[in-house]
Amino acid sequence: MLTASLGLHAVAAGSVALAPDTWPWALGAIALNHAGLTAASLWPRSRLLGPNLTRLPAAAVERRGGAVQIAYFGLLPAFHGRGLGGALLEHALRRGFELGARVWVHTCSLDGPYALANYTARGMVPFHVAR
Repeated sequence: MLTASLGLHAVAAGSVALAPDTWPWALGAIALNHAGLTAASLWPRSRLLGPNLTRLPAAAVERRGGAVQIAYFGLLPAFHGRGLGGALLEHALRRGFELGARVWVHTCSLDGPYALANYTARGMVPFHVAR
């Protein structure tokens, strides 16, 4: 799928170079292509963009160097206080541990008022606090 995407980009660029008035069609084709790539990347268990990682490579497990980082995690305010954050975090942590990895959650003072309590309730401990 990625090779076809690169080919489409090349054809679109060539089309616009040879006939500049075709730019709306080329832009539309590229936009549709990007929408398709996005859908394929978000589809659970999709293999259209390559195999999904279901476990860490053996070398990473042996050196215990594997890590899963959750950089952005949160809920819209309308969903706070319903227990959804805890369930979502537990699922993310479980998947990280299934990969045999250390799991990190990055947080900051801009996170919701329940964020830190959610992390510590699931056994996480602060590693570094910047002031």
